[in-house]
Amino acid sequence: MIKDKLALNYNEILSVLSCDVLSEGTGTDINGVSIDSRTTEEGDIFFALHGEKSDGHRYVPDVALKASCCIVDRIDEGIEDAAEKNSCMIIKTADTLSALQLLAKYYRAKFKDLFVIGITGSSGKTTTKELIASILSAESPTVMNEGNLNSEIGLPLSVFNIRDFHKYGVFEMGMNRVGEMDILIDVLAPEFGIITNIGTAHIGMLGSKEKIAEEKSKIFLNNKSLRTGLIYANDSYAENIAALSGNKVRLYDIEHMDGLLGVEDKGIGGSILHFDEGDISLSLIGSYNVLNAAAAVTTARELSVGFSSIRKGLEKVSPLFGRGEIREGFVTVISECYNANFEAAVSAVNFLENLDWKGKKVVLIGSILELGDKSENIHNSLGKVIAESSLDAAFFYGDEAESAFNTAEKIESSIFLFHSSEKEKLEKELVRFLSKGDVVLFKGSRGMALEQFIEPVLDPERGGLNA
Repeated sequence: MIKDKLALNYNEILSVLSCDVLSEGTGTDINGVSIDSRTTEEGDIFFALHGEKSDGHRYVPDVALKASCCIVDRIDEGIEDAAEKNSCMIIKTADTLSALQLLAKYYRAKFKDLFVIGITGSSGKTTTKELIASILSAESPTVMNEGNLNSEIGLPLSVFNIRDFHKYGVFEMGMNRVGEMDILIDVLAPEFGIITNIGTAHIGMLGSKEKIAEEKSKIFLNNKSLRTGLIYANDSYAENIAALSGNKVRLYDIEHMDGLLGVEDKGIGGSILHFDEGDISLSLIGSYNVLNAAAAVTTARELSVGFSSIRKGLEKVSPLFGRGEIREGFVTVISECYNANFEAAVSAVNFLENLDWKGKKVVLIGSILELGDKSENIHNSLGKVIAESSLDAAFFYGDEAESAFNTAEKIESSIFLFHSSEKEKLEKELVRFLSKGDVVLFKGSRGMALEQFIEPVLDPERGGLNA
């Protein structure tokens, strides 16, 4: 399939970036932007970024065979030869990441008629983005970031997916350090901002919830393009942030969703939202996803989107990988293993605890990462929540999760508890414990890769040994 060309030419690139031209190239059409040599296609601009494990400059000689332009900030061995022998334009700038962001900012600004929504928050932003984009797509062409390409690298890359025919842009904005939100705002300039919540995600890098709130609130306070915004009403920082934003920001929650008559919880089947205009079936599980839907519906109402598009959009969205996926086999698995923070873990445990289920209810908790010196206290708090729940068993995986296990063990409870940082040992004990028809919730940080335990517990032959 031929990709739509970028609304960008080489003269614009040279005028936007302070750079030296090493090779003029042949001026072929620009089709896309890439930072990965493995996925770079003919006609792409390749930015040679410096990664933790690999440096894009290593691949420039090979990428130059297919890319239309390579942007570097260092002339390594082979790059000069590539500039002489290939039809690819090669330019050198001071810093390739800054160049990527600057060019993305310029590109975004070209689309004057595009209405852009930016979403941040400690949890729920990816799902909220998917819900809003699905609703708006039912009305007009809409662009959004793929997956969670929401960082100082991912967001600029996503901006280059904008085309002339798009009416709406829906982008999540993730940050894990001081100053990153400023970069994202500068690139994206969202006219509509949303903060889903202020939690403890990345607290190890930012130091405190107050600092996290300060950084996330920049989507309102440091954003000159902002017309209006939303923040979750029951967040402890909501009223203060809204007040500082003047009358541009309003509060949202489930109870005050326009036209909502009630919510019917269908367990692992999701929820039914009863509106005065009709019912909407939401396949995403848990009250936390109903809250994400509330942000999406409130946004749609603000943009005067009709109920038919709201219903069509919400009903079209299905769970993403590791975000409330339901897998059924010997047992039922609720996969919440894409990421985790304390607040999201508690919400997931509460969902499992309140789930109407005949078999045992079991949770597998993986370590919550990036908590810094707050890690032990946060894991201790999570262990207390689990020990005081009505679950049948809790398995803890990872070094950090041992604190949660130790705290849970000290609390008098009938819950079966087990901890190990060894995959094989934990898998064996988990499979041994489970019986046919049980339900298991997986919740942990991405780095724990809890999905590696899903197939073993679903497999009937292994599970059947314990029936």
